[in-house]
Amino acid sequence: MKICVIGTGYVGLVAGAGFADMGHDVTCCDIDGERFAALKRGEVPIYEPGLDKLIAHNVEESRLAFHHRHGRGRDRRRGGGAGRGHPAGARRLG
Repeated sequence: MKICVIGTGYVGLVAGAGFADMGHDVTCCDIDGERFAALKRGEVPIYEPGLDKLIAHNVEESRLAFHHRHGRGRDRRRGGGAGRGHPAGARRLG
């Protein structure tokens, strides 16, 4: 299944890596330019034991990708989800 995960914080990044490791084609999207750039360089911006190896393995196997534009990730999916809710007044994605 092709999955798009919106948000690459603790919930979104761990979920995306887990889905990819189960064999799904996952695109993780985030509007945070610094976080996106770090992930594209192979740097994991959060700490979870073993997450860095899980991400590296699934990127190498072409099951996990990162995009800065949410539209591109949504176009590639059959299922999707957000990493967490947004506080009132936060910028929402259309």
